[in-house]
Amino acid sequence: MQVAEVIYSSQIYGPGKRTVLWLQGCSIQCDHCWNDELWSFKGGIKKSPAQMIEAAIQSGDDGFTLLGGEPLDQAPAVAHFIMQVQSAGFDVVLYTGYELHELSTPQKKCVQMSDIVIHGRYVHELRSENLLWRGSTNQEILINNSKFSGLDLSEKRQVEIHLNEIGHVKVVGYPTPELLQSIASRNGMMTSLKSTGNGYEI
Repeated sequence: MQVAEVIYSSQIYGPGKRTVLWLQGCSIQCDHCWNDELWSFKGGIKKSPAQMIEAAIQSGDDGFTLLGGEPLDQAPAVAHFIMQVQSAGFDVVLYTGYELHELSTPQKKCVQMSDIVIHGRYVHELRSENLLWRGSTNQEILINNSKFSGLDLSEKRQVEIHLNEIGHVKVVGYPTPELLQSIASRNGMMTSLKSTGNGYEI
């Protein structure tokens, strides 16, 4: 798979601690998408299941979440990835902007294999910052694995702050302007606060 970015030990893109992969490339290109820098199919780094499994083990994560971009635009590679990581004991949350009736056979396979699927176009007019795992109210959560049938799916605003090994701060989810200002001010780096497709970097 062509992967644009990875974060580890996230708890806002599915249940438990998760390795989250943003895949490169999207043919849907929803209006007002905040990940539009991932639309191009050029870029990203090729990641193998073995590489990601080892990294997830080192991070103590329970599962993987695939976002984009559009994961189902890489359906054959994604299906192989899902099969490999599930065989290693990890569950998979899959995000897709496709509606279920639009899926090709390889894309359907990915959806059927995934433990949880968040599906549907992002619709800016229906945007809410208080939705669990979703960006707009039309998007739906499909649970394929009965292991997760008792999950608390009540709506909540979620945000995370990640610090990498070289001291860069990454904020993902739905931070308030006040939180972003506070983080940047504490680091003395207000001018370095940069919005990226999947969050904010300092």
